[in-house]
Amino acid sequence: MTDDDVDADLRQCQDLMTKAYACQPSFNPLSADDLRRVTAIVRAPWTEGGPTMIRITEQYVGNYSTRIRIHYPDNTQILPALIYIHGGGWTIFSLDTHDRLMREYAGRAKIA
Repeated sequence: MTDDDVDADLRQCQDLMTKAYACQPSFNPLSADDLRRVTAIVRAPWTEGGPTMIRITEQYVGNYSTRIRIHYPDNTQILPALIYIHGGGWTIFSLDTHDRLMREYAGRAKIA
């Protein structure tokens, strides 16, 4: 694949992410807490805005410390659900770093 094969919007997003990460310390010596902080800073521009949900709930899965967030785009009683497990090795990303993306999916696809 060459640069010409990459969509212009995707290339712009990649360039912005590359510039944002370049302003941060190298990942190699960073602790997990520092990695989370850096990724939250870099992803901040992509968490703002997006669709407004009629309701958002947070719950824990069973007796585990795993939090889930459910986005309801409208008042429909029964909605199909998307279960999205984000990347980051359960270390650097969070519900917050992916919140807008999940609201975009919920709003556009009319899913919870």
